[in-house]
Amino acid sequence: MSFFQGFRPQLRFFLGDLASHNNKLWFREQEHRFQEEVIQPLQEFTTALGKKLANQHSNFRFDPAYNGRGSILPLERDDPKKPYKTMLDTVIWLDYSDKPLENAGVYFHLDQNQALLYAGLPAFSPALLAQYRSKVMDKEIAKDLHHLLDQLEGQGLTTGLAVFTELPAGFEPTHEFKDLLLMGSLWARSKPIENFVLETPELLDTCLDFYESARPLLEWMETHLHKNL
Repeated sequence: MSFFQGFRPQLRFFLGDLASHNNKLWFREQEHRFQEEVIQPLQEFTTALGKKLANQHSNFRFDPAYNGRGSILPLERDDPKKPYKTMLDTVIWLDYSDKPLENAGVYFHLDQNQALLYAGLPAFSPALLAQYRSKVMDKEIAKDLHHLLDQLEGQGLTTGLAVFTELPAGFEPTHEFKDLLLMGSLWARSKPIENFVLETPELLDTCLDFYESARPLLEWMETHLHKNL
């Protein structure tokens, strides 16, 4: 039985306060709030969702520890003026690399204004980018990916956008799969999650429904990217 019963409003209150007092002194003074109102519920959520996803696919992995190496991404960033992010992200990843953020997975994102779910990868490593480009040069594989992305869009999901402005060397601007070659990531994103859902255990069911919708994209990435590295 899951201990996760939903996120309390205090979690978002903390993020709002952090946005107004984004400095190390304030954060140190609020460490108890951070642990009780943010990390503890996020760990409960990560554990509950990780177990449910592992029941769907045996290769899913998660680690609720807040140590910079687990599922919960750190708030700290290299910015002296604003040393903390004011958003939360946790990931349940498919275990193909010893670096979790190089694996496709299911991401939960929460900030002061909205909560979203992602499936895929927010950015390709150089090795994955090379593998991805080699795959989409295959006409049939590229057609399959195009069709898959169209299907996801038809279900109301948003899919990744081009991040590069120029094609790789050797490709003509009129290349049939120009849009795929300009992508530096591959993901699908949910619509914003209703606030009342965030505060109940139903959030876990919402995450599982999203996974079922986005599963074909993760399967494509497993087949064509991760298993071929």
